[in-house]
Amino acid sequence: MDELLETDFEYPAATPEVARILGKMLCCRPLTHLWLVNERANKKKPGQDLFIAATSIVYDMPIATLNVRDFETVDRIFPLPGVYNPAKGTWAIPRLRCDNEDEMIETAPVMVA
Repeated sequence: MDELLETDFEYPAATPEVARILGKMLCCRPLTHLWLVNERANKKKPGQDLFIAATSIVYDMPIATLNVRDFETVDRIFPLPGVYNPAKGTWAIPRLRCDNEDEMIETAPVMVA
């Protein structure tokens, strides 16, 4: 863990564009269950999946996660640029890039730290 924390990892900035997409996600009724986590334990805290998804969309950055289910739900409404499960070595949502607005092309896997 110490080795990981010592690495220089650049986090994508939370830009106004990220905030706009996050706002749209927060207004989307089918995603309301992602707003708060641990509601049953009376420990209501904001969930981060929608923020991660909005950032992923803006920066065209695939998401690496062990819990793909929430991102599969988000992807049905807000298409994500890929979701990778490193434990299984599989893409839950294939990595796609768009060369033009009418054509989506599957690309080689891109690892995200």
